[in-house]
Amino acid sequence: MNTKDLFLTLEARNLTQFRWWVDSSFNVHWDSRGHLGYSGTLGKGAIISTSQRQKINARSSTESERIASSDALLDVVWSRYFLLEQGYNMKPSTLYQDNESTIKLLNNGRRSSKRTKHVNNRFFSVHGKVKEGEIEVDYCPTTIMWADGLTKPLQGKMFVDFRNHLLNPGDSTDEGVCCENPSTMADKR
Repeated sequence: MNTKDLFLTLEARNLTQFRWWVDSSFNVHWDSRGHLGYSGTLGKGAIISTSQRQKINARSSTESERIASSDALLDVVWSRYFLLEQGYNMKPSTLYQDNESTIKLLNNGRRSSKRTKHVNNRFFSVHGKVKEGEIEVDYCPTTIMWADGLTKPLQGKMFVDFRNHLLNPGDSTDEGVCCENPSTMADKR
């Protein structure tokens, strides 16, 4: 795939809205911890990307996704505040998630069933930012979740699509609109 010869090319559509793709793989490490990955952009090419083992264990994939969202929140808020201080009028940052129960928990800010009673309250900080209007949490189908490549190995076309989204090498036709119109992007994969 010759990624060592590719360069990261950043193209901003506008400087008023960050978009973030957040994902996790549940229970994949030897100590039963998950792996999280997230990537943020202002248009094409990832400005911030992270891939790391989660620091705590989760009991479910939903909790693992919440941990990933909570860990991503630090960069989401920092980047937003950085541009606000530069004088840009920021729209809410969009955080894309592929786990619908996680989206409900992040938007509701409370446990939605007795199966989520074990979720630690410190992970409801994302809801605080949703309530304040600083971020929005939207669904992005797993088949076009750009953070997938940061949490698990991808092969073939899926790897090339992920690489092109992350690096924007110039030969990509991806416009970085993954989840704004999932039905059209799903056909491309």
